[in-house]
Amino acid sequence: MDETSTPPPSAACSTCQTLLHKISLSRAQELNEKQPSLDEKNTEKPVSPHRHYKSECCGRYVCFICISKNPRFITYCPFCPIKRPQINQETDAGIELEPPSYTLNNIPPSPPPYSTDPVETINSSESLIHYLLPNDSVTSISFQYSIPSHVIRSHNRLYSDTLLAGRNYILIPRNRYSGLSLSPNPVQSEEENVLKRFQIRTKCVEYDIAKVYLDEAGWDLEKAIEKWAADELWEASNGDMSSKVRAGKARSSKTGSIGLRKGFFR
Repeated sequence: MDETSTPPPSAACSTCQTLLHKISLSRAQELNEKQPSLDEKNTEKPVSPHRHYKSECCGRYVCFICISKNPRFITYCPFCPIKRPQINQETDAGIELEPPSYTLNNIPPSPPPYSTDPVETINSSESLIHYLLPNDSVTSISFQYSIPSHVIRSHNRLYSDTLLAGRNYILIPRNRYSGLSLSPNPVQSEEENVLKRFQIRTKCVEYDIAKVYLDEAGWDLEKAIEKWAADELWEASNGDMSSKVRAGKARSSKTGSIGLRKGFFR
């Protein structure tokens, strides 16, 4: 800011909104008496009577009373914080306004990666399928195939052993085990095994009808097959009624057997 002794009559202080020509001379003298003594390094000036300051950036005035309360108004405009006035080189010779320029050459190289091993992807052609049994765990499978537990976890992306309960099978890396799978077939419940055996022996393709025969026989396979054979003989002698009887069995199987059907609401 620049000092000015003759501001226009209508000029007012931009901080206290007081008309500059109404500020008395005695007030300036009182402020000078209250100021502490300045050392050699201190470059602040005493308050000059009727020496108000005008901003170089926006042309606003600041009275000497406000300057005495806050000397920063001499080098800082409160209304234009972005555009900063020039600083006296004699008082602030050691202050640099702009930081040094930065170049890409000064940037240090990035640190080396923690692991140089490439990310392994699960390839089913290079793995052996092991269908999980009810009592299987990562530790037991590790002993069966003589493979470390951490290799099985990383190969199957098992971050926790509890995730094994949500899977039907896991993959065994062939580079660690060259033999055959110790559990090559999926595990099925006893009822599903009996139902499939009934369908194979009777050539019954309808899941619902096979389920009805096994329910009526108390899931005794031989009794269900005998009843099926008896119905086959009856259908051979009563051809007109055969379709109605099988249709009735299919309708009765809708209740209580949906939970065991493949495909659920097929």
